[in-house]
Amino acid sequence: MIEDKHQSTDKQQSTIPPNNIDIFIPIEEGLIEKMKVAELRDELNIRELRTRGKKYELQDRLKKALTDKVHVRKLKPQHKPQHKQQKSEVGKDFPITAKWEVFIADLEQVKEPNNPTFHEARAPTVPAEDARNIPIKHNFSKYKFDIPKFTGIKEERKKLRGGGGRLGKEKIQVPFTKGFMKPSVIKKFKLTPNSLPHEWVDVFFSFSKNLQSVIGQQKKEEMLSIDLMTRWTSTKATMMGAGDSIYPDWKPFSRDEIRQHLGIYIFNGVAPYRKYRLDLIRNRKIQFTETI
Repeated sequence: MIEDKHQSTDKQQSTIPPNNIDIFIPIEEGLIEKMKVAELRDELNIRELRTRGKKYELQDRLKKALTDKVHVRKLKPQHKPQHKQQKSEVGKDFPITAKWEVFIADLEQVKEPNNPTFHEARAPTVPAEDARNIPIKHNFSKYKFDIPKFTGIKEERKKLRGGGGRLGKEKIQVPFTKGFMKPSVIKKFKLTPNSLPHEWVDVFFSFSKNLQSVIGQQKKEEMLSIDLMTRWTSTKATMMGAGDSIYPDWKPFSRDEIRQHLGIYIFNGVAPYRKYRLDLIRNRKIQFTETI
């Protein structure tokens, strides 16, 4: 019977040993000192020796095994390659599918709304002669933004019966147990379903100067308030030239104006809507479950 030369060559060049082996495999001198702990344990494991211990103990054990010519009895374990976590091109805090895209505006120009009560409206830092130079505006109707609504519901793993607090695989939806407004707060600030946005500001910010005691200090420290924000805003406007070269008819802001601005432009955008109205009408605790 004639043996296939190609088949014979393949057998000779194969480096994959059989499952059950019994052979002495030496290791070059000095290589043991460069091995990591995981590599040392692999070498001891294939020689059926103990793999526990500190690094120097593993080195000594392997050196003695080579001196005693201990045979290799099995294959090295195949370690799965560690894949690096993929990151989005946008940033690490975004899904992998997130990506940057240049938005293309509609060709049709959006008409500027006419405000009869504020002729040629302009920002405080815009000169009066530039009030008519209104920048062209366009919509982006081609794009839809999927912003999930805050429902006040979260997903948790269901506890096992008689499991001593252990959690099972089944997941259930439960309402938040925090985020309620106390009835005493509703009563104190006289909140109703028809409360205006600036009235919600009063719940979070003190109107006048807010002095609070600080641990370890005898002198009270001023905290954030409508009064402080008013002074900050007026100071910044003055530094930018408001009331002088730019917007000469400007006057320092009042606390009522800053309070109204916060209510209309900030709190009106995040204020609880439908659900908090129902809770107020039913005279219950407020749970913020829907926003606009």
